Amino acid sequence: RLQLNFLHWINCDSYEPGPFTDFTVDLQNLKDFTDIYAYLIFKNRSVVQLDYDAGSGNYSNNNIPVGTECTLLMIAAKKNILYANFTPLTISGSMQVFPPLSQTNEAKLIADIMALD
Repeated sequence: RLQLNFLHWINCDSYEPGPFTDFTVDLQNLKDFTDIYAYLIFKNRSVVQLDYDAGSGNYSNNNIPVGTECTLLMIAAKKNILYANFTPLTISGSMQVFPPLSQTNEAKLIADIMALD
């Protein structure tokens, strides 16, 4: 089972001016994966947001400020093999993304996370 004990914080007191939009990650192509995590890591803001709705098959959030620079980090496992994807994004109106996952290992994943700014 995937254990992420160092990516658990969020700065909840950050107030942003609008406009805001919805953001959705389609997880339909990940049906064979387990332990699916989706994070939005906001650049230069010390904010990480975790969200995954197992019922809808989508990672979704609303009221994300348009123009926000962030990285979408997807992590999942399949047959005890770790997969990940880092997708740099600038949030625009009603975004929907379909990130592909690539096989990785824990050491590389941690190094890639620690390299984010």
